[in-house]
Amino acid sequence: GSFEATTTEQPATGPAVTPADILVVDDNEDNRAVLERRLGRQGHRVTSATGGRAALELARRERFDLVLLDVLMPDLDGIELLQIIKEKSPQTECIMVTAHQSIPLVIRAIKLGAYDYLVKPTTPEDVSQTLERALERVDAVVERDARFPDGVPDPLGDLLDVAAIAMEQHDV
Repeated sequence: GSFEATTTEQPATGPAVTPADILVVDDNEDNRAVLERRLGRQGHRVTSATGGRAALELARRERFDLVLLDVLMPDLDGIELLQIIKEKSPQTECIMVTAHQSIPLVIRAIKLGAYDYLVKPTTPEDVSQTLERALERVDAVVERDARFPDGVPDPLGDLLDVAAIAMEQHDV
């Protein structure tokens, strides 16, 4: 099938944040364009997809730090796409965006790994603050993984191992 995706890179003029690879998924062209421009001006590399299937194709080929994901789309809904993205790339943060606030839907999205949930119409401040918090989490995970390539040490497990050895040596 065919799909439409665009990538924009613009010089940073916004606040100093770590530039990120962001995927914007929304079937509404105006919503996509506004987010693309706003995030591009902040120095992020923005790729956009016109719907769930196009986003799925992109997510299979590229890794994104963050995905802004519309919940209701005609071809593949955002909840299904969230589940697929988190299975493929657990470190990718997903922010759900929807005009229809439904508590069961919010709970389901969070349980499936969504970082947060924004209700349209969103303000630039809401998007920026949520994005910044999500990207701080991405940076922390990247830093942790770099420091501990074999996995995060388990200090309690190490302590219990030492205690078990000590108990064996002293016949406790």
